[in-house]
Amino acid sequence: AVECATVIGVSISFSDKQPPRVINVRLQLLNPDTLEATSKRISVKFHDIDGIADFIILKQYYDQAVQREWKAGDNFRCFIDDTWWPGTIVKREAFDPRHETSPFQCYIIRWDNGENEERLSPWDIFECDDSPSESSESNLTKMPSYQPVADEWPSHGIDEERERLLNGFDTLIQMDITVQFRAP
Repeated sequence: AVECATVIGVSISFSDKQPPRVINVRLQLLNPDTLEATSKRISVKFHDIDGIADFIILKQYYDQAVQREWKAGDNFRCFIDDTWWPGTIVKREAFDPRHETSPFQCYIIRWDNGENEERLSPWDIFECDDSPSESSESNLTKMPSYQPVADEWPSHGIDEERERLLNGFDTLIQMDITVQFRAP
């Protein structure tokens, strides 16, 4: 199922076991039509491990991604581990029959390098660019970027809030407890 939500809290647990970090995100569910808060709240625990599909997506990216109707035979590219990987859409098929309309991993794809078919979600797939692949940094500039919306930020404005957050991150990253976050 697809839910629209806003983050109301984040907590992180550390462990010597795998996964080493577990993030618990508390979400306030929103009415998908009005984006008004509902009375429902959920918590989602996750960790960033290779091979686990993204399932919490910024609404802007989600909206852009589901507008594009990919068809069998369409070529695409997907950004994985600092590299664009080309592939072809094989077909669209629900990942879970209980959620026929969910876009989560709804595309069965084949990589151009001949690897087995696998599933991707619309937010993982981008139109092909005819230019040759370059460095990771230039590849990242081709990724969609967040476009601020005024009412998503405190009344004092996005610039002041961004500066406050960056200063907070700079302070946190110097603390011993954050050593696990200094590199991916």
